[in-house]
Amino acid sequence: MPAASTIKRVNHIAIGAESSANFNIEIRNEATPEAGGTDVWSTDKTVTATHAIETTFNNATVGQYQILVITIEAVGATVPDRVWIGLVLEYDSG
Repeated sequence: MPAASTIKRVNHIAIGAESSANFNIEIRNEATPEAGGTDVWSTDKTVTATHAIETTFNNATVGQYQILVITIEAVGATVPDRVWIGLVLEYDSG
């Protein structure tokens, strides 16, 4: 992020009948993006064919020059054709 930010909302939906996947979003350092980071939620979320909006986070603060990485941990019996995840962030003033 070019400036410190706070995650305000995450929208998600899986495209494909009866499909699902478990995911989380990691906050990682820009200099070492391949290294693990801090999960946004303490437990993974499940994306399904029903649109969902998440507004509660265990870690919502993204520091300047940190990046967000979506990690998919498990896929249901029917693999989604696509997974759509949208984020709304607010730049912290300062």
